[in-house]
Amino acid sequence: MKLSAALHCLLLSLPLPAIAGEQCRIQDPELVSCSVPAAPKATELKGGYVVLQFLVFPDGSVGDVEVRESGGDARWKLAAMEAVSGWRYIERESSVAKVQRFDFGLSSTDGDGI
Repeated sequence: MKLSAALHCLLLSLPLPAIAGEQCRIQDPELVSCSVPAAPKATELKGGYVVLQFLVFPDGSVGDVEVRESGGDARWKLAAMEAVSGWRYIERESSVAKVQRFDFGLSSTDGDGI
């Protein structure tokens, strides 16, 4: 999954740490509450991407967050991991693995993507 520029802008415009409802379900139908990675001050003008793998536990909480791939400033990894660690999913029978990609760019109009 990849955050679209429009969804990313929408999520960034909403209060952190958690965003509930339809905005999260656009990203993943099973997602109940989510937050977006906060830009580290030193990397606000630098792009990058992070691909995370994590487990969604039966109670809907997220754990075992790991970086599968990343590029650009390394501080985006911690920001993405912190955001995903606070996400909540619908309750389920058993744990399930998920993968989420975050693309960070200068703006949605510069060609880098978000």
